[in-house]
Amino acid sequence: MMLMLLGLLIFLAMHSVRLWAPAWREAQIARLGQMVWRGIHSVAALVGLALIVKGYAAARLLPGVYWQLPFGARHGMMLVMLFSFILLIASQIPGNHIKQRVGHPMSIGLVLWSGMHLIFNGRPADLVLFGAFFVWSLSLTVVSLRRDRAAGVAYPPGHLSRDLLVCALAVVLWLGFILSWHLRLIGVGIL
Repeated sequence: MMLMLLGLLIFLAMHSVRLWAPAWREAQIARLGQMVWRGIHSVAALVGLALIVKGYAAARLLPGVYWQLPFGARHGMMLVMLFSFILLIASQIPGNHIKQRVGHPMSIGLVLWSGMHLIFNGRPADLVLFGAFFVWSLSLTVVSLRRDRAAGVAYPPGHLSRDLLVCALAVVLWLGFILSWHLRLIGVGIL
């Protein structure tokens, strides 16, 4: 569990610097240069992610299950996960209506992803992993939306073609995860 906790600390802290310490981040970029900062950020994020994966794999073996929902309830989770995929993809494709209306689709998509996994997985390791991501992504969403509102940020208008691209990619990736990748990558079958 300690490896996972250390990984979460590194990964989430590195991804929170821009939000919680923007002046410090800008000072580091000015001192080190953009490319060096990105390199440090990327290496720290990868180290954190590797520790999360290794720590979670070991922590999943710990005894204890606080709750377990019926297998049939997973269908509702899968539907919510489709919306999570749509939001995550919308964050990466510019010029779509979803980003224009939502503002921060990636953090909202992470709220849905972590929230659903938190509801459906009742082991101690799941509570720590998905609980940490849920609290982090929810606070990230709230702070980002408040800052946008205070600064009067307006996102560029979206285009229907970009919306269709977002939805098509999301459905393909979602189906890939449901039918194969979740079992291969995570070791847990959905269907």
